[in-house]
Amino acid sequence: MPRNKKPSREPNCPDKLKVAVELVVKDNFTLRKASERTGIAFQTIARYVDKYRKKDGDIDYEPVFKSTILDDRMEQEMVQYITKCSKMNYGLTLSDARKLAFDLAEANSVKMPPNWVREKMAGRDWISSFMKRHPLSLRKPEGCSLARNTAFNRENVGRFYQNLKEVYEKYAAFSDGTRVYNLDETGITTVATPPKVISAKGQRQVAQVQAAERGQLVTVCSIISAAGTALPPAMIFPRKNFVQRMIAGAPPGTLGLAAQSPWMTGELFVQVLHHFVNFSGSTKDNPTLLILDNHRSHLAPEVLQLAKQHGVVLLTLPPHCTHKLQPLDVGVFGPFMTYYNQAISNFHMNHPGQRVDIYNLAEFVGQAHQKSMTPKNIQSSFQKVGIVP
Repeated sequence: MPRNKKPSREPNCPDKLKVAVELVVKDNFTLRKASERTGIAFQTIARYVDKYRKKDGDIDYEPVFKSTILDDRMEQEMVQYITKCSKMNYGLTLSDARKLAFDLAEANSVKMPPNWVREKMAGRDWISSFMKRHPLSLRKPEGCSLARNTAFNRENVGRFYQNLKEVYEKYAAFSDGTRVYNLDETGITTVATPPKVISAKGQRQVAQVQAAERGQLVTVCSIISAAGTALPPAMIFPRKNFVQRMIAGAPPGTLGLAAQSPWMTGELFVQVLHHFVNFSGSTKDNPTLLILDNHRSHLAPEVLQLAKQHGVVLLTLPPHCTHKLQPLDVGVFGPFMTYYNQAISNFHMNHPGQRVDIYNLAEFVGQAHQKSMTPKNIQSSFQKVGIVP
């Protein structure tokens, strides 16, 4: 059954319908002749002629529209329940919503169509109309682990903001945001997510050229300030030795690192923290606040000692809450990855047959960094999570 079913004709005019019935009853027209004369379906005329003869002409020609079955109050209750479930990351499917409508109608002794009673759920047409009547849409949800869903609660979030408040009270210079920073890592690969492309209608398979089926991973460590600036990033390459041309085209001042595994470790993060101190100018007399997640590489003893020596105040985010509380995750990494994927796609378009390897990635990072790390993006991210102001 088509989802967007449209009526085959406009609602019948009561005056035309009355004329059609009288043509059959009084003038002895056939149903089809009356239908050709008035433009009304002969089945409709037959139905009203039957009513006319049974009630001796005392009938109402006004069109009768189908009932929505559930009244406005019940539908509003359904909308509120569906919306609340979605916000709690337990959204309902169309089948769940149809069963909910049936349960609601049954609990309130509402007269239901036979197919509702037979299938124990509302019909497909009804749920389609219900979605159009209310501000609801069918969406593809992102996966959210149970740990993340349960960790983001009032107690954990409240504890973080209480710690932030105590830091602001202890260091008054942090309140204007010029000494407040956020640091986080994200992974990039030589194989980007292909963008949407234009193709002919009816084409069954659409492909886009990529460097390989699986790409090589490189970690990018980004640092932004609540004042709206971004420090040069750090890049970790999966190599035994670092070669300077690995960061050719990267933002000026980028720190290049190499390791057997491209993941962040305590030893590598010590170098990243040195990088942060050099560009932020953090000292005991001019301290900085660095907000980051509580990954074990960020809390190594050497890291804590170095931070203490240079006046870097470390404030960690609660576990599994960075998607809501970390400025980089909230408003920066999304545009960054979009521009990064676009840069790789443009490379393939302009260099057909040439592969992308890790020596090209720094240039793509440079392009994405320039377009995504804008003052407006950065300041809006800190503002949205409520860190500054």
